[in-house]
Amino acid sequence: MHRKSDVDRAVGSGSGVAPADHGAAIDPALSLAGRRELVRAVESALAGLEGVLHQCLGSDLGEAFAELDALSRRVEAARVAVLGEALERGEVASSD
Repeated sequence: MHRKSDVDRAVGSGSGVAPADHGAAIDPALSLAGRRELVRAVESALAGLEGVLHQCLGSDLGEAFAELDALSRRVEAARVAVLGEALERGEVASSD
């Protein structure tokens, strides 16, 4: 039986939940702190991925690559958003 992790509990399919990629859904009301917690969880999950890739069937490697590619696009978009917010607030100039 699958035991739900913190990340699993953060996604759901009930009302007020917007669908995301690959059937996952996340509560649009999830706070910044909650989102940052999920980012840390994903970063931790990816650490050492190369050590367990042998468990992946050859036919699943392409899907795993596509999932990581989608994640990469989301990460880049988030980085642009954070930088834009910092620039708008003048935080980048104040960090010199």
